[in-house]
Amino acid sequence: MKTKHLLLLLPLLFLTQFSFGQNHILKGRGLLIPGRPILYYNVGIGYEYLIEENMSLQLVYNCSGNDLRDTDGNANFKNEVVLDFRFYNTEIKPVSQAFFAFAFLSYSFENNKFGGEIVTATNPSTRKQTTEDKGIGVGVGKNFKLSRLFHLEVFAGPKISLEKITTENSDGISFLYNSSYDTIKFRIRAGINLAYRF
Repeated sequence: MKTKHLLLLLPLLFLTQFSFGQNHILKGRGLLIPGRPILYYNVGIGYEYLIEENMSLQLVYNCSGNDLRDTDGNANFKNEVVLDFRFYNTEIKPVSQAFFAFAFLSYSFENNKFGGEIVTATNPSTRKQTTEDKGIGVGVGKNFKLSRLFHLEVFAGPKISLEKITTENSDGISFLYNSSYDTIKFRIRAGINLAYRF
């Protein structure tokens, strides 16, 4: 009987740890500049789990885009997933105020649609370009405490990207041909997020 009671209490103990351990951090950001239909947006949401007080794993989803085709511009849409491993310097200050270093892996897919060009059989043009990006990098950052549960994080670091770029070319009637090539690029990953620890 005592064993059964103990087994029934185990899920409750687990939920108590989940709720009050404060090993979980939700974070995100959002920016929208309205237009017709959407001029620009940049949204990110992430979840961070503190393995120890000074180490964590984080998974982040980012999406951004702009649509300027109403003004004969281009449309660009990007989706990205990032996996971070972080190390916090908690010897002096807690996580909500600490400096941190991180290493990350990223994968993104970007879709560009071009507008504004007059496309004819004698003046073919690139109508669509997609970029598949596999990246790896490192960086540093700093948390700024806002309250007991909220903090602001700022980070930046270099990234090496292996990109596969594919273009579709049109004469205004049909696609003429596709072309694809691989390239390596060096980029900077940087951002700012509002975080909630629970």
